[in-house]
Amino acid sequence: PKDHKPYVGLGLALQAKDDFDGAITAYKKAIELSPTSSLDYGKLAAIHHLRKDYDSAWKVIGAARGKGLGKAIAPKLLQDIERDSGHK
Repeated sequence: PKDHKPYVGLGLALQAKDDFDGAITAYKKAIELSPTSSLDYGKLAAIHHLRKDYDSAWKVIGAARGKGLGKAIAPKLLQDIERDSGHK
């Protein structure tokens, strides 16, 4: 599909099954298809945070900010990543 929404749904379903690798792939595809869909960046950053992959979480946040979507990352998630990663 050329619409990003099915991939978001797939990512959510895979995340619910703790298939984080599959969810990451689905969210990345959603972003590829709709690079200005701000919520997809937040979902992807959240998965990386759950996996304690803070470098990847920061890369996603940087990509969102680079597209002017920095506010797409929920403040609570951003605070959690800042706290857990030890940097801002």
